[in-house]
Amino acid sequence: MSPRRAVFLINLLQDVNIVRPLAYLAREASVRPVFLLSQRFLKRDRKGLWRDEVERIAQEIGAAVHVYDAVFDAYQHLQGGNGVLIAASESDLPAHVDTHEVFRAAPASYLKVTLQHGYECVGFLQSRQHDLSHGRNVRFAADVLAGWTPLERQRSMPASERAKYLFTGATARIVLPDESPRRRIPAEALICENLHSVRFTAEGDHRDAFMEMFNGFAVAMRSADKRIALRPHPGGKRVFDLSGAGPAVLREEAPFYSLDLGSVAYGVSPPSSVVIDLLLADTPAAVWRDPAGDMDADAYAGLHSVSLPGDVLAFRRLALTSREEVLERQRRFLADCGLNKPVEAVRAAFLDLLGGARPAVRTTAAPPTWLVAADAVAATQTISFVQPFAEQTAPRIAAIGHDESWNEPAALDALWKQHRPCGLVLSRYTRSAGQALIDKARAEGVPVVFHIDDDLLAVPDSLGKAKYDYYNQPERLAALKSAMNAADVVYASTAPLAERLKQHGVVAPVIAGDIYCTVEVPDAPGPGRDAGPIIGYMGTGGHGADLDMVLPAITTLLDEFPALRFETFGTIKPP
Repeated sequence: MSPRRAVFLINLLQDVNIVRPLAYLAREASVRPVFLLSQRFLKRDRKGLWRDEVERIAQEIGAAVHVYDAVFDAYQHLQGGNGVLIAASESDLPAHVDTHEVFRAAPASYLKVTLQHGYECVGFLQSRQHDLSHGRNVRFAADVLAGWTPLERQRSMPASERAKYLFTGATARIVLPDESPRRRIPAEALICENLHSVRFTAEGDHRDAFMEMFNGFAVAMRSADKRIALRPHPGGKRVFDLSGAGPAVLREEAPFYSLDLGSVAYGVSPPSSVVIDLLLADTPAAVWRDPAGDMDADAYAGLHSVSLPGDVLAFRRLALTSREEVLERQRRFLADCGLNKPVEAVRAAFLDLLGGARPAVRTTAAPPTWLVAADAVAATQTISFVQPFAEQTAPRIAAIGHDESWNEPAALDALWKQHRPCGLVLSRYTRSAGQALIDKARAEGVPVVFHIDDDLLAVPDSLGKAKYDYYNQPERLAALKSAMNAADVVYASTAPLAERLKQHGVVAPVIAGDIYCTVEVPDAPGPGRDAGPIIGYMGTGGHGADLDMVLPAITTLLDEFPALRFETFGTIKPP
């Protein structure tokens, strides 16, 4: 058999930074490193900077470098080999197609590993703006998803992918032996941008607000005779004209791994993995967000934030006069997120992968049980879940009504211990505990389905004042929509309802079955049912207005056909 290989797929410019430590680590694992570069990578690298970096790394570690255009080109390089296939940006999103399709076609002799390529990474941990732009159903073709934090922190990972997850830690934590000294940055501060990100455009354009902050801060620093460095994102397309800034602002485009981030007194960046790089370098860092607070920066809660030039100047004073206080706050953040995984543990996890170790797959104990939670178990849950699965040995259905204690961790632990569900269904669930149930499901690695058979986001007053008031409470509407958006999939009873939910702004995937609430049809009519045709109407008391719409037609038919009968069943009152 041919020697084991570690094949690194490079597609986006920032991929080089993520896979570089593993390329050097491959030598320690006694596997042969190989770089496969997509043609799109070369087109994105307009200055040739990152191609030169790959060639330099390859020369140092004795790696081969190949370029592929079509999937078949990459397959030819993989055919006949074995080892591990690693990508830093792989998913079913269009931007990752060059790696995703290679993973799908790769020979089974390779262990396919997708690396988390950022702290907030599609399919791992997404911001609200990511959800709006990419949805919450990102899929991977990998065998292993290597992530930066414990699984419970990866709130955006679909349940079907969570069994692949391995908490390795970030590759940035790997310290390379005999590495050349990093170059100092000749500036007091490092200001980073990622203006191409959907974070700036998904809910309004916040790029001008960032530039106003940057220009205002640059003017203040020029007056103080201080220098700042601007760091454009490697994959960004923004062109900055710094000709009028003079020596006060310099452009710093070198790879991060070649820079000494500890040489600046502090750094500022919009929500980005750059913030984590600064934290790991023990450099005071502030997170920029737009002045209106529209930009989702919740994943960085606990760190200092800035918006206006004055905010940055205030943070500068704090970083210069109370540096240790700022750093202690940042260290607590890293510890809370699990981003401070020991360096040796990170190395060991990746050495195992490079050596071919296949992590154990998470399994669910038998018999599998789906937990169906509802405001109250009623007809909807009975005909949708209880009856269809009544004669099934697996999966079983455990349908339960809302309990006020579900917002408490102890109560949820007890609930999970009792049922050990393999999946969670929130059926027409409108209570605030929906998020707590979803968080528990995420922590346990089980899928979440939101089931709905009425447009509860727009209940009309024709259903009666009681139902109208009940479902249109602002807190109930907010809890309902939040739970739907947090689910892996929303299951609507009909296709028109699915479309209505999308129009209401539901961003989770919404599906509808071809047939809803199926039952077996009797072979022959029951006793006494052969006297003539019958029109039947089934419904609850809230559907009186629906029946009123068709009563004139039913009345006409009953007058024309004396043998015809009309019957109601359910809790609706006969007309």
